[in-house]
Amino acid sequence: MNLRKLSEVYSFSTQEIQRLTTELYESLHDDAGSPIHSTEEVSELVKDFRMKVNIEVLTVKDACLEYVEQ
Repeated sequence: MNLRKLSEVYSFSTQEIQRLTTELYESLHDDAGSPIHSTEEVSELVKDFRMKVNIEVLTVKDACLEYVEQ
């Protein structure tokens, strides 16, 4: 992996985290724009968000390790 590819991975993963964050915010509101206050529903949304963000964070970490280990 070269520096350009490493930067591309960083860019993609961080953009995906931003997209996921926006998606979470929108999911935390109903169609009328009122915040959801069901603890079960919010917990499930947050759990799903964390899982997806963790994947992107690990992708960043793994890309860095791959670059360094060349």
